[in-house]
Amino acid sequence: ATFVKGTYTPNPLTATSLIVGKINWKPNGTPDELFLFNVTDLSTEPAESEAFASITDLDFDQSAFDLIAMYDGTNSITDEIRFGNTFADVMGAPITNTASSPDPPDGSRTPPTGPEGDGCWMLMTFTPGYGATTHTAYFSEDFNDVNDRNPAVSLRSPPYPDAFPTGYFAGYDDETLPDFARVPLERNVIYYWVVDEANDTNDYPGDVWNFTIASEEAWDPTPADGARYVFGEPSVALSWQMGDVNDPEMYMITYDVYWGTDEAAVLAGTSDTMNVDDPTHTIGPLNSDTDYYWKVDTRLMENVSPFPVTIIPGSVWHFETILTVPIVDEDLIGWWKLDGDIVPGIAFDSSGYANHGTLNGDPQWVVGYDGGALEFDGTGDYVNIDGYKGVLGAHAFSVTAWIKTTTNASIVSWGTNANGQRMGFRLDNEVLRFEFGGGNVIANTQVTDGEWHHVAMTVPGNGTLGDVILYVEGVDDMGVANNPANLFNLGSTVDVSIGRRATHNDRYYNGMIDDVRVYNKSLSDKEIKIVAGLLNASDPNPSNGTADVAKTPTLTWTPGVFVAETNGNELYFSSDASAVSGREPGLKLTLTDPTYAPGTLDMGETYYWAVDTVNDPCNWPGDLWKFTTINYLVIDDMNSYVPYDNSAGPHIFVAWRDGKGDCAGSGNETGANLLESTPYLIASSQLMEYDWDNDGLVFNPCTGTQDDPRPFYYSKIEAQVAGLPSGIGSNWTIEGVKALSLLFYGDPANSINDPLWVQLSDGSGPGEKVEYGKYADESLADIQDPGWHEWLIDLNDFDVDLTNVVSISIGVGDENATGPHISSGTLYIDDVRLYTPRCIPSRNSAEFAKVDYAPEGDPDCVVNYKELEIMAENWLGAVPIMVPITVPDAGFDDHVLSWGDYVYISDPAYTGAWKPDVVEGAYVDYGYWDADGDLPALSGNNMIYGGDVPDYIYQILDETFVEGEAYTLSVWVGQPWSGYGRGWWLYFTAEDYTDNLIEASGSAAYSWEQVSLVYTATAAAAGKKIGIKMKGDQYVTFEDVTLFHSSEPLTADPLVNLHEDTKIDFKDFAVLGDSFLDEGMFP
Repeated sequence: ATFVKGTYTPNPLTATSLIVGKINWKPNGTPDELFLFNVTDLSTEPAESEAFASITDLDFDQSAFDLIAMYDGTNSITDEIRFGNTFADVMGAPITNTASSPDPPDGSRTPPTGPEGDGCWMLMTFTPGYGATTHTAYFSEDFNDVNDRNPAVSLRSPPYPDAFPTGYFAGYDDETLPDFARVPLERNVIYYWVVDEANDTNDYPGDVWNFTIASEEAWDPTPADGARYVFGEPSVALSWQMGDVNDPEMYMITYDVYWGTDEAAVLAGTSDTMNVDDPTHTIGPLNSDTDYYWKVDTRLMENVSPFPVTIIPGSVWHFETILTVPIVDEDLIGWWKLDGDIVPGIAFDSSGYANHGTLNGDPQWVVGYDGGALEFDGTGDYVNIDGYKGVLGAHAFSVTAWIKTTTNASIVSWGTNANGQRMGFRLDNEVLRFEFGGGNVIANTQVTDGEWHHVAMTVPGNGTLGDVILYVEGVDDMGVANNPANLFNLGSTVDVSIGRRATHNDRYYNGMIDDVRVYNKSLSDKEIKIVAGLLNASDPNPSNGTADVAKTPTLTWTPGVFVAETNGNELYFSSDASAVSGREPGLKLTLTDPTYAPGTLDMGETYYWAVDTVNDPCNWPGDLWKFTTINYLVIDDMNSYVPYDNSAGPHIFVAWRDGKGDCAGSGNETGANLLESTPYLIASSQLMEYDWDNDGLVFNPCTGTQDDPRPFYYSKIEAQVAGLPSGIGSNWTIEGVKALSLLFYGDPANSINDPLWVQLSDGSGPGEKVEYGKYADESLADIQDPGWHEWLIDLNDFDVDLTNVVSISIGVGDENATGPHISSGTLYIDDVRLYTPRCIPSRNSAEFAKVDYAPEGDPDCVVNYKELEIMAENWLGAVPIMVPITVPDAGFDDHVLSWGDYVYISDPAYTGAWKPDVVEGAYVDYGYWDADGDLPALSGNNMIYGGDVPDYIYQILDETFVEGEAYTLSVWVGQPWSGYGRGWWLYFTAEDYTDNLIEASGSAAYSWEQVSLVYTATAAAAGKKIGIKMKGDQYVTFEDVTLFHSSEPLTADPLVNLHEDTKIDFKDFAVLGDSFLDEGMFP
């Protein structure tokens, strides 16, 4: 190959290797060195130590180049040599066979090559493609003619191949050119052209290029012609490009600029004007929301006497200034209402300080808390407040916003990523959090619940992290401050951002944000409430919706911020919600102090109340609040008793006489021993610890003897009603009470061969014993369960005079037992109460439970409009006859657990049908993760536990799909802990379990729920084996798989199928109507 100084030939597309030569220059007269390298990484310059060879007897021209690149083709011949001064010079990407490097450049605005008649002409050149032997060009001001290669606009081959072998002419009057190309070209017109290459073997169509011939008048205005929302304050910088008149040897060029609000005056040159030397001029301040017009006339003054002047008139351009608003509060320096697309792509600042924001990503304008809001998608949406760095240094500031989200993310941020210099107001672990690079403060209240919340934070001047206050709904919500002594010194590296962490470009917000404000002062508690619009009464006590409120409550609240000093609260209170919401005049109580005692209320009643804040002539109506009084009387809550070594008493073994009582002969000599206890694992308040032993040899708490003989072979504790600390009294019919309730907590070691019973006595003696297990929702095995159980007994079951109850006994065993037997254990007992009738769905008959299906999954023991609504939603839906398909091991008796990359199986000899999706030979062991008692399985502990993707549990059945048949896969799903939001997935698959036919997914609830997937078999699936598959995130549990098929899909909730046929219609409505407004309270 021949080295050609300063030039090189194109490399072919067939280049397969690259050798680079690097020159080590030597002084003149000394041979230079050339090192040779095989290069595979085109981005990294090789070191001399990597050279495979060197040549030392060369003498180059030192001014020419430093690097040489030789590209070798498939024939091992050097096809290209490149010369350059940097590694990048010789690493250029291979070019194609098509024409390239057009001149004029593609998309350019360019002066003409020369004048022609009343117009001008252009010379157009290009670089030919590699291997091209012929060139054919097309030229027109019509893109389609060029793009479609219309023969009428063909320039054919270059017209002057000797002088311009790669050049074409247009607008030049020469007979060599086609007639259409001899017509002079015009300025300010876009022209299109293309060059197609070819050789004896192939055609290489080129790309369509374009250029515009510049006119003599000024062009390219800034602001652009037609621009809207130009900031008119403090000024507007006008600029433009000079037209095709730049000939400094002939002319001195200046510009006459005209501007104003009258288009005609600007056009006529009678508006405001200024002659300037450079193509720029600043005007302003300009009026808000106003149309402005301007033009630039170019003045050409010849450089020879008598210096004549030629004026090239410019076009009239137009722009519109943005709306400006007055400063509403000197301390409110940023107020982004986010009320909609007032300015396209802009979050308008209503503070008057013009700190407008730019929308980035694709946030959407939506209906917000107050007017509009912005909805962010969590994957790159945010608002950047261009040029505004936020409140800096140690200055006081406050930030407020309305938010609606279910995830953790950044709300507002700015600053520098350094200790004490970063402002991050965000959500973390479902609560508010502020951090500044050297610590953080954390709030208490969950705000990621998908509801609107007003959030705020304040910082005093020269404050520390410990001075920060976080607010939710206008109330101080501070929790923990970490590194509270650290000082503020906020930096100015980045602009303020809404919806992301600006210093890191992360923590993007997912949800809605409305009405964001930044103040350069620390707002007071009152000001926070005003900003939040919380001008009415708040903070009710009892809290809204509270149950089990005492019958003699004292109501308190926080008055609205503008409450009058005297008689500023108007209270409405009643058990009639409509009377309170309607503000019936007879209910109104005018109060100065925010407190009210309504006296003794009915038991188990719901009361409604509202407080209007008044300050004449204004009235701020309050919200409707409610609470429900207790629906029980306390027999004994176990909290009054003191330890046995406190002689003052009261003692539990005295109030409830056990085997030894007070150790002075008051005991009943049964096998019962009592103690007050607070086991930290199961209770936070004091309980009764009831130990029993019915073998006749019992521990004596008075002497410490382990096997103290007892004459009875049962256990019993008995309390005289008159001696109980609660003062319950003997009349157990007052206040409408109908049932006795007590809570007990069992132990797996407890014996269950003796009955557990309760007995009441009246003035004439003991009544009937009521044994545990009488009702269908009771089993004596419950006393072995380490969990709380409520024992509910209809008072009428005791068969005593309920107006004169003397004592209550709790026993284990048969009072008539004549000999010792093994029966012992421990029960924890708490909250012995008398209840009014209440909703206990498990005590209702099957007939009533059938019609009481609403709310779904949580029946309320009343048949009313809720059931009607669900029936209406399912009206005329199909409930086809479902034929079951057997699923082997559907109860997960083998405890399959999918966790991360492993699958665990409880039985080492596992041979069940469920197959774990793991790599062949992956680790398989046994054992399962316990649900911690919070999520009991439907039948024992036979569950599958979901793990991380990509693990599945699947099964391919012997049954095959039938075209048109509907298949329903149902599984019970749950998770043991609330707040995790873990996911589950169900699939129907083909015989290859990785071939998913259909899927369903969702989030597991904190209680068991049945989820389903329906698939109607297609012709493609017909005849193939049925595949079912599932997976779940960590902590998700599956149980009891069922599979059915039917001739048509299930389109209605089977719960509504009261008539038990295949359609929801008037037959079901008639069944519901027969029980409408019926109640099923116990007892």
